[in-house]
Amino acid sequence: AQNRQLPSSGTGGDYDGVLDEVQLYNRSLNFTEVQQLAGVTSTVNSVIVTTVTDINESGIIAGNASHTIDWLAANQGVGGISLREAIIAANNTTNTVIGPDEILFDISGVGPHTISLTTALPTITEAVVIDGSSDPDYSNAPLLALNGNGIFANGIHLGAGSDGSTVRGLIIHSFGDDGIQIDSDENTIVGNYIGTDGTNDLGNTFNGNR
Repeated sequence: AQNRQLPSSGTGGDYDGVLDEVQLYNRSLNFTEVQQLAGVTSTVNSVIVTTVTDINESGIIAGNASHTIDWLAANQGVGGISLREAIIAANNTTNTVIGPDEILFDISGVGPHTISLTTALPTITEAVVIDGSSDPDYSNAPLLALNGNGIFANGIHLGAGSDGSTVRGLIIHSFGDDGIQIDSDENTIVGNYIGTDGTNDLGNTFNGNR
């Protein structure tokens, strides 16, 4: 029979439809194979930051459920997509069953690249991967910097609900508060320069490398 019906979202394993096909295998199926059988797309939501300018040309609004990553891709301004816009879009986009939304980078020109901020970036409210090592110029060391310019704010704030996030391959310096503030669990912070560019003391909290 070709007319299969998948389980409903009911509780206790209940089915709204009729089970009219059973398939038996001589081994355990992996996660991807099960997803393929269920018709689940094996992708995560990804947004690519293309500018170091801290802009919101798109007019994306935090908390607007329609202003998702897909919406931002279709409504980006002529200057490209900023990190600020990408974080708002990721917060507005529900993660897939595959994993957290991804914020990737493709900044034109030769690195290092610096995003100079004058106000705090939005707090991250669900799991996300922010991957500075995704920029084509990356080679074994961070080259994408968040410069706090001495403002009293955190560089990255993993807020409540952001459990399981990853921050990778960034330089985070000169913020008046923590380079990364973490208010969630089971996060991965790896391959970053925090409070330094790898050579110079550029501490956060004005007086220390945090």
